[in-house]
Amino acid sequence: FSDRMMWEDLEAAEEIYLYDSIMTNGESDAKITMQNGLKIQIEPNSMVEIDMTGNTANIALRGGVVHTEGSTGTHAVVTTADGTRMELKNANTRVASTEDTSEIAVSEGSARVEKAGQKNEVGSGEALMRDSQGQVLKKKFAIKLVKPADGIVVTRPDEPVSFQWLAPSPKDQCLVQVKDTAGTLRKFSVRGSSLSKTLPPGTYVWQVACESAPDKTAAAGGESQAATLRVRPAAALRAVYPHSGEKIPRNQAEDLVFRWDLPGSDDVVAATF
Repeated sequence: FSDRMMWEDLEAAEEIYLYDSIMTNGESDAKITMQNGLKIQIEPNSMVEIDMTGNTANIALRGGVVHTEGSTGTHAVVTTADGTRMELKNANTRVASTEDTSEIAVSEGSARVEKAGQKNEVGSGEALMRDSQGQVLKKKFAIKLVKPADGIVVTRPDEPVSFQWLAPSPKDQCLVQVKDTAGTLRKFSVRGSSLSKTLPPGTYVWQVACESAPDKTAAAGGESQAATLRVRPAAALRAVYPHSGEKIPRNQAEDLVFRWDLPGSDDVVAATF
């Protein structure tokens, strides 16, 4: 499908329009802010088509993973590649899709999921998955992930990543599982609700599972939703303007503006010389 389209590079803060498709490769991600306030984080190797109906953002997820962040009154509909329709209400979610599977995890708000006449309600702290055979599985999570935020990009790979979560009991023995896109799984055992680890550049999915201490009064253990984390490699400053070898007319030189990208910031820094 993507080979039959004409693609153009996107610049930061560029406007997009109805029916535009956004595709990321294995080393890129993107964040879109819709006019109704909905924020969409697109993970690497993903593709979406954007539309609006009234005040509702419509997202056709052709494949990959997206995160949505919605405030009060923010509505959105996500249609996945397998034909599942997900109506989001003030929801923060993680949605994954292939040609024959779909999955949604809701951290805040709620969602109504529908396919082939079958409807399911998914609330905060719940996830729903539809496998390739059409079987629907729903799970409620006992552990809430606090940080890093789902879909965040870490721009300082030399600094440890701080993981924090809320477990049923502060005495729980917990296992933090961090998997990269190559399938390599890292496991860290810790008693408590925090951990700091340095990770090499890459894209990771992390999850926490805990077992309650052997105490009759302790709450039951459980596991968390999955969250995505990306560690960017260290980057040098990139000159934006003037371009290498560019000729500047003398009457423009007095107000010449140099622009460059600042790693770790969404802004382009500028200085007038």
